[in-house]
Amino acid sequence: MPFESLRQMFVSHLLFIFLQISSSSSLLYAHCVYLSYENEIC
Repeated sequence: MPFESLRQMFVSHLLFIFLQISSSSSLLYAHCVYLSYENEIC
């Protein structure tokens, strides 16, 4: 498999994961809890 197509597949996979994560509200909640443990903000 050529390196260029492998890189293209890797980038698109990362983009898909990023979109899945950013659309998840539970991850935002977990991030908020993590920040509250670190800095007691939330």
